[in-house]
Amino acid sequence: MPILTQLWEAWLQSVGATIRTNRGSVHRLFEKRLLNAVILGTFAAFSIVRVALVIHRQPQTEAQHFPAGATAFISTQRPPAPVLNHYNWGGYFIWKLYPDYRVFIDGRADLYGDSFMNEFAASFYLAGDWRKSLRTWGIRTIVLPPDAPLVTALQSQPGWRRTYADSQAVVLIQASSSGQLGPSPAASGDAGSACQKSKRAPN
Repeated sequence: MPILTQLWEAWLQSVGATIRTNRGSVHRLFEKRLLNAVILGTFAAFSIVRVALVIHRQPQTEAQHFPAGATAFISTQRPPAPVLNHYNWGGYFIWKLYPDYRVFIDGRADLYGDSFMNEFAASFYLAGDWRKSLRTWGIRTIVLPPDAPLVTALQSQPGWRRTYADSQAVVLIQASSSGQLGPSPAASGDAGSACQKSKRAPN
C-alpha cells in the first residue's frame, strides 16, 4: 500500500504540474494574441486618421503646389484649345482636365524629344523666334506662372487678353478667340489636339 500511495501521489503531482503548465501556456497565448490585436487596432486607427487627414488637406496641398484656381477656371469657363501649359503642370492638367483638354507638354520629356523641348523653352524664355510655337501649334490659350517671361511679353501685346490670374498661374486667351467658348473640335481627337498630332504622344 505505501508503494501504491506513493505512485498515486506522484501521478497526481504530475497531472497537477501538467495542468498548471497548460494553464500558463494558454494564459501566455491569450496575452500574445491580445497584444497583437491591440497593435493591429492601433495601426488601423492610425491609418484611418492619416488617410482622412490627407483627404482633408488635399485641396490646400493642391493650391500650394499646382494651379488649382486656374484649373477650376478652365473647367468652368472652358477657354479655347489648344492650351500652352507649364511643363511641371502637365500631369496635373491630365488628371483634372482630360479628356476635355489635351496638355501641350508634361513630365514625359523623353517622349517629346529635344527639338520640341527646346522649342518650348524658347517660347517660355523669349529666346530666338519665341513666337514659333504659338504659330506652329495654333495656341489659343496660355496657362503659365505669373512671372513667366512669355506671360510678361504677351500681356503687353494687344493680341492676348488676361482672363484669370492668381499667385500660381495666369490664363491668357488670344484676343481673336476670346469670344469662343470650349475646346476646339480638334482638341478632342484621339491623339491630342491637332497642333500636337504630328509630334506628340497621346495623354
